[in-house]
This record gives sequence, structure tokens and C-alpha cells, in this order.
Amino acid sequence: MKTLKPVDLNLLLYPSFTLPLFKLEGKRLVKLYGYAANTVVEIVGGYVRCSGPGCRQEVLGYWLGQWLHSVDALGKTGGSVEALLKAYNSVGVMASPQDVEAIAVTVFLSRNTDYHTNTVRWARKLFSECLDDRGRLDITCARKILPLLGNSYQIKQLAEVLEDLLATLKQKHSSIWELRYQLLRLKHVGPKTADAIILHSGLAGYATPSDIHYERITRRLALLPPHVKKPAKQWCLQAEAYCPECRWRKTCLSGASITTFKQYSGLIQTIAYIHDKLYCAKKKCQECKLKNMCRESALGWKHHRTSA
Repeated sequence: MKTLKPVDLNLLLYPSFTLPLFKLEGKRLVKLYGYAANTVVEIVGGYVRCSGPGCRQEVLGYWLGQWLHSVDALGKTGGSVEALLKAYNSVGVMASPQDVEAIAVTVFLSRNTDYHTNTVRWARKLFSECLDDRGRLDITCARKILPLLGNSYQIKQLAEVLEDLLATLKQKHSSIWELRYQLLRLKHVGPKTADAIILHSGLAGYATPSDIHYERITRRLALLPPHVKKPAKQWCLQAEAYCPECRWRKTCLSGASITTFKQYSGLIQTIAYIHDKLYCAKKKCQECKLKNMCRESALGWKHHRTSA
């Protein structure tokens, strides 16, 4: 398989909810758990070298973010978002449709905690014991392992809803919006959780897991109107989770993003997360490639010059 779009493996893995299933060893991407475990992928000179059970073009297209990539979105979204896409032209959304159960568990465990420190550790322990090479999670095994992971409320709530969560994922749904609605009907599952499951399972680029990072970047770079705010579960349920016709779509961050960016909405949210974590959260304004278009940075530099 020849990679037609540039791939940065570090940036590919960093924001993805598939991260616990993989490991980056130098320039090699290794599938640790779940579907097609023990597959090894390496990119050399624009070509993919692959060994193991996952070496199929369709599978690698998802794993390497080729299915939803910044190169594809260039020229199709307009406005200031073009600068964001150009700055991250090697970024795609990493997904694994066959591992939807593991991804759902990872997303659920990621709520209100440090993803790279806590969630990845919890998920890898669980998957090493209970996830088979078809991507199926053994519920009986999971019930034994979850209490051993710690006393976090995320772990306890997962044990509470795990059976219903997996049953919902196994059902046949008439559309992605129907799946979203059924996920939102579950206890402890909000819009961000439902949308992250759908996006990182490679089911739809429309899915937009809006969070504080996306909210901050859309305001700083003026990607969307400043009055939009993160979606509320009650809004989504009243609209049966169908964003295109939701009465709050113009004031909801996810609704406005989907309306504006369409099938690339989830990609732009992913890039915004990366940018916020690497630059804004670390206050690296001087190093930021987008500082000239950042509202907050411009105000900061103006204030600095005035004070000087």
C-alpha cells in the first residue's frame, strides 16, 4: 500500500481513542490488543511495510488516518480553518471499526481524567486480559478486572453500564444518528462520549466530540461564531440526536461545526485538540504557527507592546 497522504505517527496516535490498542516503537506502529493484534506497520519512503493479520488496505486506511485526512479537507471548508488544516497537513483521524467495543470502553474511561496517564493505563490492563483478536470484549472477564484497576468513579460507572453499552453497539441501527441517540439514552453517556465512539470507530466524520479544547480553539481562531457552547445531553435527546435538524444547532458547538465543516467536522475537532494541548495549554504562544490569527495572542502582544 502506498501512502498518498502524509502521515505523522506521533500526531496520529496522540489524540486517538485507539491509542491503548497500539504502541509506537521508533517508526513502527505495533497493534498490541484487539482486532489483528501483533500486526506491525512501518512507513518507509512514502510506502507502507506491513506484517501480520491486519495487512489489508482497508484496515490500514483507518489505522493510518487515510479515511479522514486534512489533505482531503483543504479547499472544502473555507475561512480561517484553512490555516489550521495547512499547519497540520500530516494529520488524519486514526480509527479501527473492528475495535468499536474497546474504543467505547476507552472513551468512557477518559471522562474527566488525564487520558495519557490514567485512561491508557487502565484500558491496556483491561484489554490485555479480556479483549480477543477479533475485537470482542469478554464481559465476565471485564467484571473481574475492572475492580482491580482502582476506585475511580469512571471505572465504577463503566462496570455499571458495560453490558448495556456493548449491547447497544452490537445492535443494528438505521443510521449513525440512530446509534448516537441510543448511546445517549444510556446512563453516564453524554454527547462527547457518544461522538468520540462514533468518530474513532471510523463510522462517520460528522461526529464531533466537542470539549474545552475545541471550544477554546474555535474562539481563538474565529472558526465558528463566538456564542456557541458545548452540547447538552438534554438538547440532543430532545432532537433524537439528529444534529442537522436540531433546534439548537446554531448555538451548539457540535451543531455549528457540523453545519459549517460537514464530514470534516470530527477531523477539525481532532486537530484543534492537538493544537490546544501542544501550544495553548502550554502557553507556547511565541512558538505557535497560528499566533498571527489568534485573537488571544494578538491581544497579548498588543498589551505587551503597550506596557513596554
